[in-house]
Amino acid sequence: MELLKLLRENLHSDLFRDGLCHLIQDMLIEEIIDSKEKKILSRLLNNNSPYKFIGTYWWFPSKRTERHKFLQELIEKYEHD
Repeated sequence: MELLKLLRENLHSDLFRDGLCHLIQDMLIEEIIDSKEKKILSRLLNNNSPYKFIGTYWWFPSKRTERHKFLQELIEKYEHD
């Protein structure tokens, strides 16, 4: 899935500050994605949450490693579906 790859790419850019949800919002503001793509990414993340709760940080803010691993697993999952 190209949107997930784009999100992973921006995870390692200056645009990333604290979490994936904020990164998606900043990608929208910077016109990297449009509002439809934002909704798709948000839905993908929430539907595949590694935790039972939504609305807070899944990992310690500003840490990329866990987020990168999560995105990589999602990319692999959707490439094989």
